[in-house]
Amino acid sequence: MDLGRHPDISLKGGPHGIPPEVVAEVQRGRVLTAAIEVVGGDGFQAATVSSILARARVSRRTFYELFQDREDCFLQAYDAATEQLLRAVVSGCEEEPRDRRLEGGLRTILEHLAARPDVARACVVEVLAAGPVAARRRAAVMARLAHMVARQANATGARAERESLRAKALIGGLHELVHERLVDGELGEPGELLERVTSAGLLPPSDEGAGPRD
Repeated sequence: MDLGRHPDISLKGGPHGIPPEVVAEVQRGRVLTAAIEVVGGDGFQAATVSSILARARVSRRTFYELFQDREDCFLQAYDAATEQLLRAVVSGCEEEPRDRRLEGGLRTILEHLAARPDVARACVVEVLAAGPVAARRRAAVMARLAHMVARQANATGARAERESLRAKALIGGLHELVHERLVDGELGEPGELLERVTSAGLLPPSDEGAGPRD
């Protein structure tokens, strides 16, 4: 995972001819990636600026030119990591037939988190320990995911309200399942988790609310 905009640029000592704004963005990406890895591995309370800097290989001066403090750094890292997840969910939905898009989106969420346990722990578990601002960011991400789920039903009127409530329950239930697994040790196989969600009856039948077929 790289949370920067220029992941292929390598900065080394001495003149490199790279514009200062690009250098700053590369360094910012390094720090954001390091913050997620450190918080995901050690926990938010145990993560320090020093441990983030050691992993990112940037100076303390550079860190404070880019971020106000550790909390600001983690919040920006959380935003970047969840934006990657949300973009992946959109792609996961669009790659499936219309009546399987919801399942595709949920599978994408689980596969994304399973592939990066540090991201999963940082964005699902440790964000809850990062204070009230982080809690609001998490609530906003949950709301966006629920909105994405509700849109797959292609419903209007009273049915749209029902699908919105179902989407919130689905995303909330999925989050609790993932959180529980991560706290216990590891997430497990995405297919098995998706099967648990499906067997619980949280997914609508494939022919309900699917809208016109492509």
